[in-house]
Amino acid sequence: MSERQTGCMALEIGMSNFEMPMTPSRILVIDDDPAVRRLFAEVLRLEGYAVQTAASVADALREAYTCRPDAILLDYRLPEMSGLAFLYRLYASQSQSCTRVAVITGVADLDRNLSGELAGLHVPVYFKPLGAHDLLALTRRLLSPTIH
Repeated sequence: MSERQTGCMALEIGMSNFEMPMTPSRILVIDDDPAVRRLFAEVLRLEGYAVQTAASVADALREAYTCRPDAILLDYRLPEMSGLAFLYRLYASQSQSCTRVAVITGVADLDRNLSGELAGLHVPVYFKPLGAHDLLALTRRLLSPTIH
């Protein structure tokens, strides 16, 4: 079990003793394609999630630190840097090191090393197109209290 997993599990176990008010889970959708952002946000909002969106890495980092999402849906190919570079920046912050992330990409042939690196970060990869049912199932998996 990685250090990141251990720390996140300790936070989850520690929080399980407290009654938490029922507030919608916060989801950050990061994609440079406005149609994908709108579609994912609409599907998630209709399901009761609080959704923020970002089109760039700079906006995504700002949103992550401001809204402190429970989960992030991340496009791999972004204009300024890759999704992997974003992840390293995000996880460098202690306050964001336990944020659950899934990469959703249109790149069907991800390099084996990259896939391994994402797996090592415990970040699942999903491929576009992603239907509403699959998007919701993926979001529920990300938010589940079990270690991924």
